[in-house]
Amino acid sequence: MLASLKALLSVARPWSWALADRVSFVLESLAVAVFLFLLLTWSILGFDWQTTTHEWGSFWSHYAKASVEARRPVETVLLVALAVLWGGACLIRFRKARLAWLAWPRRAARPDRQEVA
Repeated sequence: MLASLKALLSVARPWSWALADRVSFVLESLAVAVFLFLLLTWSILGFDWQTTTHEWGSFWSHYAKASVEARRPVETVLLVALAVLWGGACLIRFRKARLAWLAWPRRAARPDRQEVA
């Protein structure tokens, strides 16, 4: 039982690390996209943090008071803008992370199923 568990873990561990690497890449790219979104907002509003925070505060207070029908176009624009930035961040970072994406663990031949010549 213990030997089969160790064998299972030795097979699953590289795959779990490979999957975790890809998930972390996507989440890091999302974080970069959100940061770029905020940086873009800051630059549009004249590189002034007080103005930027005031505008975002006004936006969220009006957004919270709006009806569901009025929120829909705003949500669409925000999600499309974040999706474009997220896709751009993934494409830019993918070139550097390409080797990690291609480096899936190889399946080794199991000792109990060796080919007999």
